Amino acid sequence: NGLWESNFLLSLALVIVLAIVVSTLAAVLIERVAYRPLRDSP
Repeated sequence: NGLWESNFLLSLALVIVLAIVVSTLAAVLIERVAYRPLRDSP
């Protein structure tokens, strides 16, 4: 009675893709906030 129980592989693939997207967005955000100012400073 739900996507997780009816199609396990599809659910797993969806969760993995979502995790990749969230991790990528977090990495880009951290890079913009933390690393760019450090790189531009003398």
